[in-house]
Amino acid sequence: MNKYQIIIPLLILYFFFGEVIAQEINVGVVAISGIAKAYKSWQPTIDYLNRNLTEYSFKLVLIEPKEMSKLELKVKNNEIDFIITPPALYADLNNLYRTTSILTLVDKSKQACFGSVLFVRSDNQSINTLHDIKNKSIAAVAKKGFAGWLVGYHLFLENKIDLYKESKDISFMGTQPKVVKSVLSGIHDLGIVRTGMLEKLSAKGEINIEDIRIINQRYVNNFPYFLSSRLYPEWAFAKMSKTPRKLAKKVAIALLSLPEGDKIALAGGYWEWTTPANYQSVHELMKKLHVGSYLEYGKITTYDYFMQNKGTVMICTAFVMGLFIFLILLRNSNQKLHIEQKAKKEALERLKVIASHDELTGLPNRTLMLEFLQRDISCAIRREHELAIMFIDLDGFKQVNDTLGHETGDNVLIETANSIKNILRKTDICARIGGDEFIVIAKEFEDNGIEVIAEKLIYEISNIHILASEKIKINASIGIVVLVPTLETKPEILIKMADKLMYKAKNQGKGRYVIQQVTLPKLKT
Repeated sequence: MNKYQIIIPLLILYFFFGEVIAQEINVGVVAISGIAKAYKSWQPTIDYLNRNLTEYSFKLVLIEPKEMSKLELKVKNNEIDFIITPPALYADLNNLYRTTSILTLVDKSKQACFGSVLFVRSDNQSINTLHDIKNKSIAAVAKKGFAGWLVGYHLFLENKIDLYKESKDISFMGTQPKVVKSVLSGIHDLGIVRTGMLEKLSAKGEINIEDIRIINQRYVNNFPYFLSSRLYPEWAFAKMSKTPRKLAKKVAIALLSLPEGDKIALAGGYWEWTTPANYQSVHELMKKLHVGSYLEYGKITTYDYFMQNKGTVMICTAFVMGLFIFLILLRNSNQKLHIEQKAKKEALERLKVIASHDELTGLPNRTLMLEFLQRDISCAIRREHELAIMFIDLDGFKQVNDTLGHETGDNVLIETANSIKNILRKTDICARIGGDEFIVIAKEFEDNGIEVIAEKLIYEISNIHILASEKIKINASIGIVVLVPTLETKPEILIKMADKLMYKAKNQGKGRYVIQQVTLPKLKT
């Protein structure tokens, strides 16, 4: 038999059967609780992928936390296609290797987010607030643990408390049950664990929940666990930068199709997978704490700064040089007096704007709004056309301030003002008269035109973008007065009427408007 008699059959076998050999896809998993438990938890998910995507052969690659260097080597060498990872490690991989989240895990409590819970023994009366931690002992899970240390540590820093300097000592116990046991036995004063752990141990009968008291307790709608910090997105199912998008899409669709609460999901300790969350909050926390890939964040040389901000540096340099030349020319100019007078005039104009506009949103304030309304009343009398005054009050805004802070509240007000301006016509006027209250003046509108504007306002305000990733939802209640003025009417009366109608809308269930057409008698002077 010559060589051609051997090669030809081999080529035929390759072309007919080579393509049916499934492509191997490696899925890495961080084995937080050990290799054996991780295999038992995640192999059913891998088997599910193999059954649903038969053109591929999915393989589970388990990496223990102590072998993170091995994981980075596998990523660098393109030995992993996907990874199931805690949020902090995902942020590192995203920052270093352009790893991209395609799904976010939903835990058994049907939550796609988690945080830290700070707790003491119920009979420990020496700690009631974050500031009582001075000279107290702390138990946490691990120095690099996310909810078991970093989130709690960051919470203290936000309140200007450095635990490393002010606490008596900090012990990292390795596991969350050990942290709980240490606090309940009186060895440590305060413990930091992931949300849900206390409830889990209580359900198993390992602790009595009455023996525990929560510090800095927060409440978020529909979140079932004790909570002390803000919430962060759950584990990510992420693809490597070289993993084809087509494959990632197939995997995402397959896992999204896995029924809620399926035994495969429950084996993995989760309820289902959902669309990817925004992990920017994790990046920001790691930047502030200088951990992981952000260890040297902000520590750059002059050369590094120049290379990273060449455009900004060149613009600033040009600005400084231009300013220097301008000052020289100004000093030698015979028009110095004219320039000074012009500057004074511009300053006066700015002061007028400041006095008549809301500092936060840039909208007209109450004083300027009343002037506009008086003018529009007179105009409506002359032209005999309808005039509408809309009193808008945000529903649920107090919860935004109480839960997410006043900075987020200010951003919500700014976005609300922008939404209102985008909806209104050029002839309409919007003003902020205080707090979360806005006034809209509309004139010369078609039949049902004011109802259309009101419905658009309620829809846009209920979908404020900055709250899209939060569990808090705001709405708007609107009171609307529509009239055809025949005699001069005081603006304050119309505002009060619209205000009453707004409260009527709130009493009817919020997130709606109440409109009334009125005719006012002439006022006595």
